[in-house]
Amino acid sequence: MSLGEAWRFAGVFVFSLAFCVFAGLLNLALLFLVRVVVRKDWLAIGIAAVVLTTLTRSPENILVDLPIATVQVTLTLFVLIRFGLLAFATSVFLTNLINLTPITLRLSYWYAGRSLFVLLFIVALALYGFRTALAGRPVFGNLAVDD
Repeated sequence: MSLGEAWRFAGVFVFSLAFCVFAGLLNLALLFLVRVVVRKDWLAIGIAAVVLTTLTRSPENILVDLPIATVQVTLTLFVLIRFGLLAFATSVFLTNLINLTPITLRLSYWYAGRSLFVLLFIVALALYGFRTALAGRPVFGNLAVDD
């Protein structure tokens, strides 16, 4: 948790960055190795989904956790396959950051500054991605307001 000193809060960022790189490469390597063995894309995705679902679920309540883990793994594999490693690593980074940092909008709480920092960081990252995706083109295209 990042409720301790400032260095623990900074450690959450460093941990999330390291974990997103590790998780991205691990999932990609698993998907690649299964694809090499079975030689069919759909079967490799299914086997990788089953393996990742069994690894990510917690043993507390299987009836509740199994569907949640299945949906989570399906969505993350979809992001990895459809959008690539960078999008996958970014989603894992932001998920870890949100899970490890308490988020509040009540400015009277003592950790509200950290929450606002995390939220502003997420908004800045989204705006940077939006700006980069446009590649210098105008936001609204060639729409002009006629007088």
